Amino acid sequence: MGVYDGLAVSACQLLSPKRTELALVRHLLPIISFDIIQNMDFSTQLRSARLAARLTQADLARRAGTSQSRISSYENGSITPHPSTKIRLLRATRRLPSEIVDEKRDAIIEIASDNGLSNVRVFGSVARLDDTFTSDIDLLVTPGVTTSLLDLSGFRLEVEDLTGCEVDVVSDRTVPESSEILREALTL
Repeated sequence: MGVYDGLAVSACQLLSPKRTELALVRHLLPIISFDIIQNMDFSTQLRSARLAARLTQADLARRAGTSQSRISSYENGSITPHPSTKIRLLRATRRLPSEIVDEKRDAIIEIASDNGLSNVRVFGSVARLDDTFTSDIDLLVTPGVTTSLLDLSGFRLEVEDLTGCEVDVVSDRTVPESSEILREALTL
């Protein structure tokens, strides 16, 4: 336990913003570096994302290609990960794209219709159910006669916003009939 201007401060209060009152944080800001504050925010974000995904630290470590002890260090704020590592860790807490597509099926179809598209199908790793948490979502669509490239792009962006996954959209007008895409495409 340390004392700063008459306030008792434990180490866990400095490392855990959940346990620290806003007034205490404001009071301590002059003695805490910006890097520590950023790290506290990420450590809380990582732990929250991991718990929301119902992953143990060991599960997250396997998905992200690191060790459980490293995940623990990131979560307790003792190590600040590189920005690219932060992205990799947070992506590893995501659900599988196939699960997200299954859950958001009706919304994806509605977005397609709003953009002049129909006959929405999924292909690639999501259709084969061999997707990973880093897989994208590949969608095959039938554009209407007045559908533009902007409509296709708008559909892609809206589905990315909805799912939180990268999305590739392919018009079935551009795919040869003998294509693997057509063979494996599954209607949503």
